[in-house]
Formats: sequence, structure tokens, C-alpha cells
Amino acid sequence: MKTMRVVIKVTGKLIEEPDLLRELACSLRDFRREEVVLVHGGGPAISEMLRRLGLQPQFRAGQRVTDEATLEVAEMVLSGKMNKAIVAALVEAGIPALGLSGRDAGLLRAQRASGEDEKLGLVGEIHEVRAALLRSLCAAGFLPVISPISSGPDGSALNVNADWAAAKIAAAWQGDCLLYFGDTPGVLADGRPVPELDGAEVAQLIRSGQADRGMIPKLQSALYASAAGVERVLILSWAGTDTLERVLKRGENLGTRVRQ
Repeated sequence: MKTMRVVIKVTGKLIEEPDLLRELACSLRDFRREEVVLVHGGGPAISEMLRRLGLQPQFRAGQRVTDEATLEVAEMVLSGKMNKAIVAALVEAGIPALGLSGRDAGLLRAQRASGEDEKLGLVGEIHEVRAALLRSLCAAGFLPVISPISSGPDGSALNVNADWAAAKIAAAWQGDCLLYFGDTPGVLADGRPVPELDGAEVAQLIRSGQADRGMIPKLQSALYASAAGVERVLILSWAGTDTLERVLKRGENLGTRVRQ
């Protein structure tokens, strides 16, 4: 039987609430025969730390505006605090997790964002993923846990949106499934989850304003992954201890499936 390659992007309550994080860790034990890469965000934790330091978080079209001080905080929170908390929960559950940032071993290489996104500051767009490194780590039995902070052209850090990091990894790694776990049960239209979206429908949701803020990069990156050959791309929320069983083994659509 073919080994399934799964990229899981997590953010929000799933990694901020210890009980939910333990649920995720224990659920992943049942998928040790599959190759799993976990990518995490941590936006609320970054914003909280910025405010504690007297700095005001700023956003454009759902993405964080990043100056030097914000980048320093983002790397500290994502590659330090959040990454190690997730790794610790997985290891406690018996999973040999290995924490990495995109800067480690040049895993994720990025260029400064261009065009309108140039106004975001020290934000990068990934142009290279060392997929061979991920293959080697998974073959050795490790579960990589990746912070999206990436290496810029001069080796310095660039802040990268975690949704885009997950999509680029899934595409380069030739993943079979990409799961975006957030705090809403899929993409909402008129307050209700939409079972499936294609490119035209995504564009309409964005134009109408029903998809805004953090949902915009999630949808755009999901379309990218689908176009790159990732067979199943789902936006969903955690629905209990059998969530991964239902999605990966039974093939249920618990949120919104995005197709190019």
C-alpha cells in the first residue's frame, strides 16, 4: 500500500489550548505509517507579544506587516516558543517530532515579496523547498514540525505566511493531502460552511468581501497547492479525536474542499 504524504497546517486554538494540542498529538500516533509534515502559524501569540512590548500589530489583506522589530518577535515566538511547545506535545505522545524553522539547513528559501506585497515589509515568498530533506527525515521516522520563518537571499530571516509555507511544502514534496486547521469549520459564506470551492468561486468570495483578512491567503495558497497536484486540499476545524481518522482514512469532507 502506498504511503500517504500529508501536510497539516495548524494555528489558533488547536495549538494554543493544551487539551486540543494533546488531542492532535495522540491522534497523530495512529498515522505513524504515513509521512506527515506539520506546519504551524502563531499569529495571535505574535500579536500578544508585540503588544506586551509596546508595539502595535499591523496587517494588510490578512497578512502581517513586518518591520525589523516585528520580525524579531515573530521569529522568537514561531521558531522558539510555539515550535517547541508543539514538538514537546508530540514527543510526550510518543511521536519522534523534530522542530525546524525554514532557516534550518536552508529548508525554505524565500525572496522579498514584490508588487503590492512589497508594502508588507520583511515578508518573503518561498521559491525553493528542500523536499529531499523532508523525505529523508520522514524515511528516518521523524515527524518534522516547521515554523514558516524562512531564509532570505542573504541568509537573513524573512517572515512567511504559514498558509503559503504549507502550500509550497505540499507542492514541492508532492503531498497527497493538505489540511488547513483553523477556528472555523471551513470557508463560510452567509455564515455557513461551503462544502467545495473552485477558483472562480474563490475569486467571487474575495471580491464580495465574504472571504477577508486571514482567509484570503489561505484560499489563494490552497488553490496554488491544488493546481500543483495536491489531490485533496481541505480547510476545516478540529472536530474531536477522530478528526484525522474521518478525513484521511474514511475520506470525509469535514470542511471546505478547494479545487483549482
